Amino acid sequence: MLHLTLNGLAAAVYRYFSYPVLEQGWQVYSEGRIIEYTAEGALVQAYVEDDSPDWEHPNRVELNLEDLRYSTCDCHSDGYCEHMAAVVFEWCDRADYDPSKLLKSGTSALGGAGGGTPVRESSSGGEDSSWASILDSLTTARSLLPREEPSTDPEAPVQGSGPASWYKYFRSRVHPNRFSSLASASALYDKVLGELLPIAAGWEKTAAQLYELHVILFVMKLTEEIQGSHFRQQYDFSYYQRMEVYRDLASRCWDHLTGLLKEIHRTEARERYDSLLQETEEVLHSHAQPASGTVVPWMQTYTALWWDLLWSEAGAAREKARLQKVSEEEELPASRAEWLMHAQLLFAMRGGTDEEAMELAGRMGHAAPAKVLPYLEVMARTRAWERLRAWLQWLVPWMTRVPGGQLGSYFDLWEQVRGARGLDQEWRDAVFALLPRSLDYYTEELMSTGRYREWVDIHLVLGYTPMDFRASELKPIESEHRELLLPWYHHSVELFIAEKNRDAYKRAVRLLKKLQSHYKKLKRTEVWDRYLAYLTTRYSRLRALQQEMEKLRKGGDAS
Repeated sequence: MLHLTLNGLAAAVYRYFSYPVLEQGWQVYSEGRIIEYTAEGALVQAYVEDDSPDWEHPNRVELNLEDLRYSTCDCHSDGYCEHMAAVVFEWCDRADYDPSKLLKSGTSALGGAGGGTPVRESSSGGEDSSWASILDSLTTARSLLPREEPSTDPEAPVQGSGPASWYKYFRSRVHPNRFSSLASASALYDKVLGELLPIAAGWEKTAAQLYELHVILFVMKLTEEIQGSHFRQQYDFSYYQRMEVYRDLASRCWDHLTGLLKEIHRTEARERYDSLLQETEEVLHSHAQPASGTVVPWMQTYTALWWDLLWSEAGAAREKARLQKVSEEEELPASRAEWLMHAQLLFAMRGGTDEEAMELAGRMGHAAPAKVLPYLEVMARTRAWERLRAWLQWLVPWMTRVPGGQLGSYFDLWEQVRGARGLDQEWRDAVFALLPRSLDYYTEELMSTGRYREWVDIHLVLGYTPMDFRASELKPIESEHRELLLPWYHHSVELFIAEKNRDAYKRAVRLLKKLQSHYKKLKRTEVWDRYLAYLTTRYSRLRALQQEMEKLRKGGDAS
């Protein structure tokens, strides 16, 4: 079994690798270009992708950790190359060492100009290649790494401690650079939770749950830091793979968080762990102000925690004071300014100050519905009908450009408050104000209540024809009030004829055939005969139309 310390590895690495090559290797490693990796004892094999325009296949690297001189790479370099250095960093990561500690910016290895051996040396019979000889000759390289002082390490969390000490411990155990490769980033969630959650195994249930909450917040922050690191912004083929990994991490954290919040007993947490919750307020305030472009759902997290677990009048006052302090900052970045407005809206909604909330939402413009509707759904669940009615009426001007899904949610809420308070006229006012986008909701109402004449009239006015509907949709009207359809058919026939082309004439004749059927079932065939004669005379010069109508007169297919 290989027993290798990080100091020992550093001594060997800085003997053979120049610092610029190590920097290039870090870039390769951090871009996730190591696509296959296997290790057996001191021997490591990996395939590393190249970013050269001439690259056709991955470079095969064989690394001998007992003696780096026996290491090889398929690339054209004769020296210790960046591909080999990248595999060294990968080995550190998988061995639970922080690979960034090998990379000391601005430090030369052994007093030379960057250090390192320019070419791979061959082994000779009289040469001792053991680790002992390397370390004896390179003891000065130990100064490249900080010596670990166990006595200065933060103590592991214990029940009764708080987030301030927890996060110091988290940071001492987990560093973003441990997860800088694609493979290690994918394992971040399981690895960090597996390392940190068992610490609270014997704690009281609520205390353990609050500790678990902070572990999740830490993983979310870690995900954001890794995504935002400067070496992450590589717009190559790996960029999209990385973003998918980060989104998956954020999604897993969010799912874990929402599930955990359902389990925490809020009253007990407030009574027994109020000081811990106050520290949680501060941590959340710090964490939830997002970096630009982050995949972590900080606003949802902030809302979920403040809406229930953290909410109290005193707590809200403290957080609103923090928000006021943020608002007074000069040159507030756009991402933080947006977050601030949403946070202020949250507290106005949760505190029931709707006038303030409407003023804030109005400043969001056409983004307002997306931010407001989730709060209105809470009002519906809690039967706050008067507040809900006021908000639905306030939203009308902002609903004209929203996606269809939001419009559906809006009218679903109207149905609930309408049913609870009998607000038919208010509902109708909203529908009319949002026509034609609200047409489906209005016509569904007309059809379900048997108001067929209004249903036909509104479609006629808006330019629809019977051909725009399935037969099943018109069947209720045909069964009960067929005569209401006649004016619509007549009008639609004239619309098609006015287009003056063969396809439109065919559609007109299809409608005429259906119209003939309606007159026959109504036993008004004499009216049909007069109408057909009228069309024949009026449009006698439209030869193509007359040809299509001839098929109708002969009982043929008008298609």
